[in-house]
Amino acid sequence: MGRCRVYARPDGSVVVTRCDYSQKQFVRGGETKEEFYARLFGLAQEKGESPKGVPFVECDDAAVPWHTKALGFRAAWSVAPTGCRVDMPKARIIRMDHIRVERNRRLDEIDKVINTKVDSGLDVTALRVVRQKLRDIPQTTDLTVATTPEALAALEPSWPANP
Repeated sequence: MGRCRVYARPDGSVVVTRCDYSQKQFVRGGETKEEFYARLFGLAQEKGESPKGVPFVECDDAAVPWHTKALGFRAAWSVAPTGCRVDMPKARIIRMDHIRVERNRRLDEIDKVINTKVDSGLDVTALRVVRQKLRDIPQTTDLTVATTPEALAALEPSWPANP
């Protein structure tokens, strides 16, 4: 298992510097784990991979929510006393942004159908109802019911069906 240093940038984003003691080829003869980590973290600072003069939390690799990066919540990480955590309010904003992208794609599709039907003189009342439901998705979708990043990523709004 490796060690990590977790830093907060002035903009609120998080930097994680990771060192893995299992890479024995990088351990110098007689060097303890603590010395190894201190040396590698120092090298990371010299290379600009970690900020200098910024408070950090040192933790085990397991205290960083690596799995949430694939869920799209890397920008919601924040420094915690024990390492790093997902800030759920930030994650909800990110998830709503993803929902809005999908909603906008669906709105574009339905607008094309409405325009085609209007040009043909057909009734589009039902399609306009669907379009309004799509517009209301951000207001009608409650993301606070999700208490974990995994549940939040799996949460889908009630998409209206096209008539």
